[in-house]
Amino acid sequence: MKRRIVIIICLLMAISTRLWSNGQQFKSALIDSLHTDVETHIYDKDVTRRIDKLMKASKEAHDETGMAMAYMQYIFVISLWQGQPEKAQAMIKDMHRDIKDKDKQVQAFILAYKYVIFGFQDLGRFHSAIVIAKEMVANIKSPKVFNIAHFAIYECYRDMRLEEMELKELSLLIKNIESGNNYMAANIYVYAALSYIDTKKYDHLVLPCLAKADSISKANKGKTNDAMRDFRENFLWYTSAYYHILSKNGNKDKAHYYMGLLEKDTDEDRKEDSRRLLFALRMQEYIRSEKWKEALAASDSLVKIKQDMEIMPYNESYYRDMATIYKGLRNYPVAFDYLEKFMALNDSNRIRQSLTNSEEMSELFNVKQYEYENMQLQNEMKDKQLLTAYVIIGLILVVLVLLVVVIVSQVRASRKLKAANAAINESYQKIERALKVKNSFINSIKHEIRTPLNAIVGFSQVFASMFGDNEDCKQMTDVITEKSNELTKIIDDVLYASDIQNIPVNLEPVNICDLIVDISANYRGLLPKDGEMIVAPASDDIMVNTDHTLLAKVLTLVVDNAVKVAGNSLITISAKQDDSHTEITVSDCGKGIPKDKSEWVFQEFTKVDDFTQGTGLGLAICREVMKRLNGSIYIDTKYTIGCRMVIRLPQTV
Repeated sequence: MKRRIVIIICLLMAISTRLWSNGQQFKSALIDSLHTDVETHIYDKDVTRRIDKLMKASKEAHDETGMAMAYMQYIFVISLWQGQPEKAQAMIKDMHRDIKDKDKQVQAFILAYKYVIFGFQDLGRFHSAIVIAKEMVANIKSPKVFNIAHFAIYECYRDMRLEEMELKELSLLIKNIESGNNYMAANIYVYAALSYIDTKKYDHLVLPCLAKADSISKANKGKTNDAMRDFRENFLWYTSAYYHILSKNGNKDKAHYYMGLLEKDTDEDRKEDSRRLLFALRMQEYIRSEKWKEALAASDSLVKIKQDMEIMPYNESYYRDMATIYKGLRNYPVAFDYLEKFMALNDSNRIRQSLTNSEEMSELFNVKQYEYENMQLQNEMKDKQLLTAYVIIGLILVVLVLLVVVIVSQVRASRKLKAANAAINESYQKIERALKVKNSFINSIKHEIRTPLNAIVGFSQVFASMFGDNEDCKQMTDVITEKSNELTKIIDDVLYASDIQNIPVNLEPVNICDLIVDISANYRGLLPKDGEMIVAPASDDIMVNTDHTLLAKVLTLVVDNAVKVAGNSLITISAKQDDSHTEITVSDCGKGIPKDKSEWVFQEFTKVDDFTQGTGLGLAICREVMKRLNGSIYIDTKYTIGCRMVIRLPQTV
């Protein structure tokens, strides 16, 4: 959904770019013609080639308006369509360098910064978006720019669910608009009200914010100005109704009044959006009044509307609401299923965001470090240039200066070397301490999580034995036992993946045929009635020097995946050996894996089908274990009747 919203924003921004450029004066008809050509083909694949021509002509004519337009179009395409905002960010620095009259081209700079911010937000790189927004405020001194940048920062903190920072940014924005700047005021007041509702803080400020937004909206009715450019009147109605439905101080009649405005909205540009907001409110109202059948019908309608609008309907809030509705309908198995999907998606999103944040912060740190080193290098170059100037004074002075420089350079180099060695030693000690803490945490968590899980399973079994005649109780205890076992497996996979580098490798002669027979025996009882598993090694005596436990782990995970997808079809496990390698293959006749995802599935937290059970860690664990064994695992893309996994081991390690 966020991707779709950003694309809509980008289209609006492109329109605003054209409106701004129409009021600009170019120095020549050629530049005007090249600009028109770019605008006409802004969404074509070869647009960058056209922008190159505009930039070249503008620089040759020293036309800063043409250069500003070319830079802005470059940044628009690179950041939003090509998804490379970091490259677009670097272009803003070039834009500052080439355009001298920044006051005249300030609108171009504002749009350029916006495009880069939207690009980082679209990729979920919120910290980078915040950095660009703060850079925008530092480089363009304007209350209008302050609101644009800090509203973007507020959106980032809201997307990252950092409530305290989200509310802090709102406080800055409201203080600024109340001190006299009315730009974006109505929009800010509506979002402030929504944040106060969602965070369940400052409930007493919600209605005043909505009243101010409504007042500004009515005062600007029918006008086209900057203050109302980003404002959506139907979103004001939605937020007002949302408050009166959820708040303990809400008024049911007022909620229905605003829902009626959404229902009667005749604006063609937002009619479908108003229907989407209306059914979202109806569903929440039915849930609050425990009208579960009506809530389910409203949810189904909301899904249909979102699909028609090309908005992904199946998100965390959808699964959470469906779990609540089916619980109210006393359909506990389905409720458990939706709750499980909600928890899986929520955890997956949090893990993905945590990984993105970690990578992003590391990248930002490296960029700052690079800038610092570059500055140091430039300073050293200036010193050398200064020394060159002294050479002209005279041979004697040159000799003296060079001697001083050599001595100072050696002293500095010695000091830097000592400081670098000290920093390396300190970093090494920190890493050692971190690894010890990590290992201690993993060992502790294995015990602390399994203890309550064992208790849950044990008491569910006692419960089942006490009330075995009650079918509902038996059904619920079966679900508890099944989900506890699944949770245990998920935890085991996550802990195994996090600790895989610390697992020792114990090499010993391993009979591959015996290993295959043992593992296949564990799964024969799990096959469907018409399912079949064939073990067909090329020889009964295939020996390889490897770690029996680690290899068994890989083969178990691969066979487990095959059993899950094969259904009633055939699974074949075979092995063969030549002078250099031993190869084990596991083939099934299931749905298979698309060729373009044959490497992607080995990444962490990836699944071809998001609704299948599991963490998406199994094949990632297999890949890491095989690296430890100096072997490899891959998908045979030539196999077309299902999926064939190939495990290769060298004869000697």
